[in-house]
Amino acid sequence: MLNIEVINNIKRLESLREPWNEALSRSEVDDVHLTWEWCYTWYKNFAKDSLFILAAWDKDRILAIAPLMTRRYLMGSRLMLENIGSHFFDIILTEREDECVSAIFESALKEKWDFLNFTDLPAESRSAALIESLADRGVFQISKGKQEGISPYVPSVGSADAYFRGLSSRFMKNIRYVEKKLKDKGKISVLEVRDPESVKVYLEKFFRIEADGWKGRLRTSILDSKEKKNFYTELAYLASQRGWLSLYFLKLDDREIAADYCLNYRNVMNLQKTGYDSEYARYSPGCVLRKRVLEEAFNGDFTESRFIGVYYGWDRYPNDTWKLKWKPLTRRFTQFYIYKKSGFSSLMKAVHALRGFFKKSRFLVKIKRAVFDAEYRSHK
Repeated sequence: MLNIEVINNIKRLESLREPWNEALSRSEVDDVHLTWEWCYTWYKNFAKDSLFILAAWDKDRILAIAPLMTRRYLMGSRLMLENIGSHFFDIILTEREDECVSAIFESALKEKWDFLNFTDLPAESRSAALIESLADRGVFQISKGKQEGISPYVPSVGSADAYFRGLSSRFMKNIRYVEKKLKDKGKISVLEVRDPESVKVYLEKFFRIEADGWKGRLRTSILDSKEKKNFYTELAYLASQRGWLSLYFLKLDDREIAADYCLNYRNVMNLQKTGYDSEYARYSPGCVLRKRVLEEAFNGDFTESRFIGVYYGWDRYPNDTWKLKWKPLTRRFTQFYIYKKSGFSSLMKAVHALRGFFKKSRFLVKIKRAVFDAEYRSHK
């Protein structure tokens, strides 16, 4: 018989590293963003007092995990559940999947909350199908996001040369041109930092580079948030101990002019964060580094390289459209709102439907885009 444990304190989560990762390794969603290392570090820095993790145990083994969190809204009078921010979310399921999902939601429905928001859930996810099945059986009400998200990735199929030949000739010509210009200024090399001791030195260099340019001007860099800096620092140390971390630097002589923070897990290269020295912006050092990192992915044991992020309309993320130049494939993601059977939850369902209508309004989208573009230009 299953036992559903509600984990709502960081100390208890701290003790679950081995059983958590063992369960993840037996699931079909074994992704770095669902590892104990990612989840523990994320909760610790962003939601230490808001844990709401549901774990299905069979004796001494975990069969399923739903890493959720609580959040208050409407001036703190109401409670919602949502998944943690990770660019990839799913319920970890190992076996007895239908039974586990039913038990998890049966337990969750006993708690005080009004609606549950699942975002960045793979469209083909087994848990997504099971959630819809529960809604069909009348366990709760459900509505799906009106727009699917997409997440870009480059599969390491064939040779790197063949892949680059398939990109825009103008784009590749520009990379060769700026690479030649950089070589005229000095020696170009790529440094990969993996071991824990070196990470301590180079992580601060990465943060400084990532904070340069538009991220620093818009105050969205890692250094602009104490929580973000602590998260990426602690994650880097944990990941480097497991052999998952690679910090890549493009160097011009002895100076680092671009950098990538990658998590390499199960033969997948995840490009988490990137940055470049604004003094060399006209030489597109990020593109030069990205080309060399992708070459390594093709020539190594990687099956794919992921440009981390789930996008519900590329036009809403103008600073990330550079990823399209690398002609990535995309995976589909979805989002769910789950509502209890109550008058207030029905009201919230109607509010969310109305909000979805206004989000899709072309007139309002144009206004929002114009405001964003004006703000972005003012910081350039």
